[in-house]
Amino acid sequence: MSLDDEDRALNAILHSHLADVMPLFRLPYFEAMFPARKPLVRYITKYFDTAGQLPSTTNCRRKYKDFLDKPKKPEPLVPLIEELKDQLIDSLCHQGAEDMKKAYGQDDIVSFLQHADDMSDKVRAVRAPMSAAAIDTDDYTSELLQQLNKNSKLLTKVVPTGFSPLDRELGGGARGGQLIVMSALINLGKTYTLCAIAENVRKNGQKSLVIPLEMTASAIVERSLCVRYELNADEYIKMEQPDTDTRSREDWYKDILEQRHKMEQADTCTGKVLVRDAGHEGVVTPRMIKSWAKETGADIIMIDAAQDIRPSDSRLPRVEGLYVAIAELNQIAVEMNIPIMMTVQLGGDVEKKGIKSGNLANIQWSQVFAQKAHCVFSMIGDRATNVRDVTTDKNRDGSVGRPWQIGMEFPFVKIEAFDLKAQGVQISEEDVFDNINDLSEMIFGGDNDFEKNGKPKKASKSVPKRTGPVEMTSEPVDSETEADPETDDPVDDAPETPYQKKRAENAAKRLKSKLKRRRASALSAPDVEGRPERPRPGSVIATTAVACGAGEVSLWSTKIPTRPASWRTPCSTGSGRPRNWSEESATVDCPS
Repeated sequence: MSLDDEDRALNAILHSHLADVMPLFRLPYFEAMFPARKPLVRYITKYFDTAGQLPSTTNCRRKYKDFLDKPKKPEPLVPLIEELKDQLIDSLCHQGAEDMKKAYGQDDIVSFLQHADDMSDKVRAVRAPMSAAAIDTDDYTSELLQQLNKNSKLLTKVVPTGFSPLDRELGGGARGGQLIVMSALINLGKTYTLCAIAENVRKNGQKSLVIPLEMTASAIVERSLCVRYELNADEYIKMEQPDTDTRSREDWYKDILEQRHKMEQADTCTGKVLVRDAGHEGVVTPRMIKSWAKETGADIIMIDAAQDIRPSDSRLPRVEGLYVAIAELNQIAVEMNIPIMMTVQLGGDVEKKGIKSGNLANIQWSQVFAQKAHCVFSMIGDRATNVRDVTTDKNRDGSVGRPWQIGMEFPFVKIEAFDLKAQGVQISEEDVFDNINDLSEMIFGGDNDFEKNGKPKKASKSVPKRTGPVEMTSEPVDSETEADPETDDPVDDAPETPYQKKRAENAAKRLKSKLKRRRASALSAPDVEGRPERPRPGSVIATTAVACGAGEVSLWSTKIPTRPASWRTPCSTGSGRPRNWSEESATVDCPS
């Protein structure tokens, strides 16, 4: 593969239409076709990602002076790319043969077979067509039926997670080819949730492959067994011996292990939970995950702390490498027709700012996971409680924003999912605004009917003129409550669930502030129908009423100064008020 061939191909790329070049940038082996011009190829792709267009040949020559010393006329792009692909296949086969020969000479059969698989996977990926043929919508159904009759494995695999709200969002379960992301804060239960889903998959007689990137495989196994048999996590994970047990630590630990062994022997479930970590290699790449999935025959792959995954090419920078690794995982999910579920962390700003709802922007490396994932779920809650609120932030095949909950019990581990709709918790806007109307009557008195959009209903176009003083009572006005005809007890219509209370309180705060502003604006009498009178200098604009005793109210009236511009003039007082600012105090009888 000569330098001149690479320069000819790059010259053709720089002079081609953008739509013809974009499929090339998506190829995982695009840089490998230009071994001598890799820095220039990375500059072109980075320029394209940043500016959305291709750089000019002049800019490329400024950065790399040996590129196209003499301008050449661009050649057709497709023949040059095919030529580079053939040369790449030759180099891959030659390198693979050398590695296989070396492993065979050392009697290392495992490495020999591994090199053979790697070489075949790379050659197959390069030889695959760049784009599939167009699909005719009229013949799609008939062709799909023919393919399913020949091979039923072409049907998309569905793996139920055992959490009914999660299965509802995913369309019956995790489907083959999907990337599913579960995001949460640190120490909020992501790993336990992943273990619980793996155990539910096991109950269905299927295999799940769990790959931890932060913990060891033994730590994940301990958590999975605690979830399976609802064991005490303090004893099996923390190895915390009860104070009442006077045995030695070794005897106590052997005893609880024997008890768990008896549970495993009595278990008749045919499914499996397989856990594998990086081991002595230290890193996990998509190629390793693909090999492990083929070896174990797993039905679903679960990756804990997916932000620590590394691409096959370790020389890439952090962000670009993570993007390439997730793209490779997406390709593995599609090729093997297997779902991949991952857990990632939410950013630290979520906890600092007190954010209580999920958002794609709150995920660490959101530009990678939010773009490539098929479904994204956010789990938010208080570590001191046993309930986690989960929302669907992204779903390519359904709606988003529907809430559900996960309940966690410790130390005897028990994890369940709750569907708010299945529990009968249905919050309608009519119910919320009925509660707000009762609240406004209790605070201000009178009828205050609100519409669904949060605005008060307009009784009439004209605003009644206020002529008398403001009536006040020493006792607050209670809202009217209906009585139960059988028990003669007041019926409490307040929401019972924390989620419903939270929504009602937030709506109450918003509407209460709006109502206060409307009440304040209505204190001034209108000079034109529907428009309040503009305050004039010397008129009362604010009245403060304080209850002094039975039937008495003390009023402080503040007048607008005759020269509002003199607020900060030299003639103003030290307190910032003008000299003509007046305050009056009076005591009047409160009308009954």
